Amino acid sequence: MLLQYIKDEYKTISIVGMAKNSGKTVALNQLIAEAIDENIVIGLISTGRDGESEDIATETEKPKIFAEEGTYFATTTELLSLSDATVEIIEITDYRTPLGEILIGRVKDSGYIQIAGPQSLTQIKELSQKILNLGAQIV
Repeated sequence: MLLQYIKDEYKTISIVGMAKNSGKTVALNQLIAEAIDENIVIGLISTGRDGESEDIATETEKPKIFAEEGTYFATTTELLSLSDATVEIIEITDYRTPLGEILIGRVKDSGYIQIAGPQSLTQIKELSQKILNLGAQIV
């Protein structure tokens, strides 16, 4: 149970790996499952792109990201169309990436999503705070 070591101490956490395909999304999915079990509202952001079924660079299979109803997340306008979850767009931010504008969404009907976010630390912090202010307990 990873979440038990985090939930009472931290509001924002990062999952970091030393290389591609090192288990970051697997760890994220474990935390998501534990949050669902404990009815904890979460927010999801990535400094790159996560949740795609195949790694574009290595052409290897990757784990998808399942988001429960009520989950807040950041993604781009382009990646939103690849989601099979029903989502509500809460805000289109001023942050831009090569994949499009960053938006904040909330899952209305559970399903798979792809997440993305800005690469600057300042923008990640600002986006995390916005999602916490919207009601996420952990980002």
